[in-house]
Amino acid sequence: MEQPENSVESTSAAGAADQARAQAGQMFNELKGKGGLMSFFSFDHFIFPKIARALFIVLCAILTLGLVVVVIGALVALVQGQILGALGMLVGGVLYVCFFLIFARVWTELVLVGFNMAETLQEIRDLLKQK
Repeated sequence: MEQPENSVESTSAAGAADQARAQAGQMFNELKGKGGLMSFFSFDHFIFPKIARALFIVLCAILTLGLVVVVIGALVALVQGQILGALGMLVGGVLYVCFFLIFARVWTELVLVGFNMAETLQEIRDLLKQK
């Protein structure tokens, strides 16, 4: 009598385990599709492009602050009577900031182009798999 009960219990336990696996798979797919925590671990989407844009904004702010410091230094030099020093600081500071703003923009664009190419290749691969 005990043997049939055990087989019924083991069958129901296996069914419950299968059901739990199916629910876990469904939850994983839902989380993956919504960009939740599972999307973070699946590497389907890149987060560095967002970080690169934020770094570019921070770099622009730092360079702007540096330009303000250079202008203040040039004004101090001008007040002290060092006209050529003030002129050199202004011209050098502006050229420095312009150069590094262009450099930072080009670097950010190159990084973003690389990630866009990777995303496009993933889309092409997915389209080829569907055919």
